[in-house]
Amino acid sequence: MPSISSFGGYRVCDFLDPFEPKHACLKGLIFSILVSLRNKFIPLFRNCLSELFVNLEDQLSVKGKVYFNTISDKMSFNFVFRLFCDQNPLDTRLGSKGSTMPDKWLFFQLAPLITLGLPKLLNFFEDLLFHTFPLPAFLVKPNYISFIMLFMCPWLRFWTKLRKFQHLWWVENFASCLIKWVGLPGEKLHRELCDEIKTVVRVEGGITFSALEKMTLTKSVVFEDPEKFVGHMFVGEGEKLLKYVYWSNGREIDDLTMENKQCPAKDLVVLLSRIMLVELFLRYDTFTIEAETLVHPPRSFR
Repeated sequence: MPSISSFGGYRVCDFLDPFEPKHACLKGLIFSILVSLRNKFIPLFRNCLSELFVNLEDQLSVKGKVYFNTISDKMSFNFVFRLFCDQNPLDTRLGSKGSTMPDKWLFFQLAPLITLGLPKLLNFFEDLLFHTFPLPAFLVKPNYISFIMLFMCPWLRFWTKLRKFQHLWWVENFASCLIKWVGLPGEKLHRELCDEIKTVVRVEGGITFSALEKMTLTKSVVFEDPEKFVGHMFVGEGEKLLKYVYWSNGREIDDLTMENKQCPAKDLVVLLSRIMLVELFLRYDTFTIEAETLVHPPRSFR
C-alpha cells in the first residue's frame, strides 16, 4: 500500500479490507453517488466524446496523424470533473492544465508497476529507481493540495482518477487502452464492428440499452486476452468464457457488493467503453495506430 501521506493521512476505501466497518460505509457512499448521477453518465459522456472527435479531426486534417493520449486524457478528465463538480474545468482556476495536474501524483502511486522496456542488463537500474523504495510524498504535495481543494475529498479524487485505470489494468486512461486494443487488429475487425454498429443503430432507431445489448461483437471486444487481442472471443458460445475473465478484483460475472473489493464503477466502465466504440465506428470505418509500451498505451491515431 502506498504511504497514507499521499492521501492526506487517510486510508482510503481502496486500502481498507472488506471486514473493516469503514469499508462498507465508504463503498456504500460511492454507490449512492453513482446512483444520484445515473441520468448524467451517458449524455455527458457522449458530449465529451463529440468534443474529443472534433479535436481529433482538427489535428488530423492538419498533420495527418495525432497524438491520441493527450486528447483522450483531456476528455477523460473533463468528463470526470464535469460529472462530479458540475462545471467545466476550463471555467475554474485549473484552466486547460487540469488534466495534467493529477498525473504527477498518480505517477508516484503507479511507479512500482511501470516498466521502461529496457534491456535485461539495465533492469537493475529500473528496479532500483521505481521498484525498491517508495517515492516521497512531499514531492507531490503542492499538486495534491491544489487539486484536492477542488474535489474536497481525498478518497473521492483517488477513486475517480485511479479506479478507472488500475482495475482494468489500464495505466493512463480507458479511452487510450480501448483504442489501442481495437486499433491493433486492423481493418477486418473494424469493418465488422462498423457494420454491426450501424445496422443495429439503424434498426433500433438510435443508441439505446437494447441496441448495445444486441451488439455482440462490440460487447466482446471490450475485454482482452492476456497474450493477444481476439475480437470474437466472447461471441456466441464464447460468452461462457466470461466466468474466467478476472478483472476489477473479481470475475466478470460476479456482482458488485459492499462486502467485496470490486470497483463500484466496474459495470459503468464497461458501458462507457461500449458507447465509445459505437460512437467511434458511427464516425469512422477504420483507423490505424502506433502503440508504445510504457505508461501510455497508444501513441498516435490516423
